[in-house]
Amino acid sequence: MVLASSGNRGKVAEGSTITGQGSIVSIRKNESQLERLKNRNFHHEGDIYTDFNQKDAPKPYHLTLFHEISHGFSFSKNFSGRKDEWFKYQKIVDTEGRVTKDEIYAVLMENLLKFEQGYKARTHYHTGKVIQKSGKVPGGDIIYTPTAVAKELLDRYMNTNPIP
Repeated sequence: MVLASSGNRGKVAEGSTITGQGSIVSIRKNESQLERLKNRNFHHEGDIYTDFNQKDAPKPYHLTLFHEISHGFSFSKNFSGRKDEWFKYQKIVDTEGRVTKDEIYAVLMENLLKFEQGYKARTHYHTGKVIQKSGKVPGGDIIYTPTAVAKELLDRYMNTNPIP
């Protein structure tokens, strides 16, 4: 996977792309006027939308962007089961949200970066549990293991289109 940009440091330029074996995922500036999407990172299929003005973001910008880039990677690899429903939840009165299993992958990838940089693990996506505490190592670090649904998804992803 290669991240190519126009060379504008500190800004995501229109046309910046992540490429993966012939599939293209674009990174675009988030210009959404929807209140729930303003100043946030999000994705839709192969398009990742970002905004550096995330003053109210619940966690550091680069962590949420990495989460969305993980979706872009799974999209570019066309991983099996990425669109399968994981669970539904109540959004607003009389409306229901749908969460796909690709969120499991994105949370696992997000956690790899978090562990590397000393942040606490993200154990859930909304109400769905992705990893669980399974012990401690000498010195106090917590050991986490993927839940059964996360293990099943990772196995399926790795067998769909193995990463070289």
